[in-house]
Amino acid sequence: MEGIQVSNGVAGSQNQISIIKVGGFIDTTTSSEVERALNSLLKQNRYNIIIDLGNVDYISSAGWGIFISEIKSIREHNGDLKLVRMIPDVYEIFELLEFHHILDVYDNVEDAIQKFEMAVAQPQAEAVDRESYSGEPVAVAETASIGSTTPAARPVDRTVSAQPVASQPTEKTPVQSTFTSSGKSESWCV
Repeated sequence: MEGIQVSNGVAGSQNQISIIKVGGFIDTTTSSEVERALNSLLKQNRYNIIIDLGNVDYISSAGWGIFISEIKSIREHNGDLKLVRMIPDVYEIFELLEFHHILDVYDNVEDAIQKFEMAVAQPQAEAVDRESYSGEPVAVAETASIGSTTPAARPVDRTVSAQPVASQPTEKTPVQSTFTSSGKSESWCV
């Protein structure tokens, strides 16, 4: 049975990023050490977490389960869990399990830190402007967080209505629709 080494550190311009450095094997007998370190950070409301796996030679399903089981809670608190420095054998299993669709992986700690720093520089509650049909910018409210103190976006009415028309089975029936955006109305037949 191999041992495990787990240590914690902080990084980032405001020490807002936690780093858990792991060495050895993460299996059913040792995964509790990693889980304890991760849960300790979450209890401290630290949700920007990097797991440095550069010295990990093997991760069992129990080890992968720790990362996957906590990711939803971490992201609900506007954080993320990033894995770094996986050796090829460990990464191969990670990819076979298709966890690359769930967790971000980086070659080094610096790249993961930079990704967190970029996220801090761009507030998540900021509305995204897109061009509307009429060419006027439309604020997309779906990107604002619930309970945000940001002023409400300008309301946009995107009503589409269809008038019922009696039809005969052999002919196409025109349908009149109305699109309203920024107070303008357009009608057309389909």
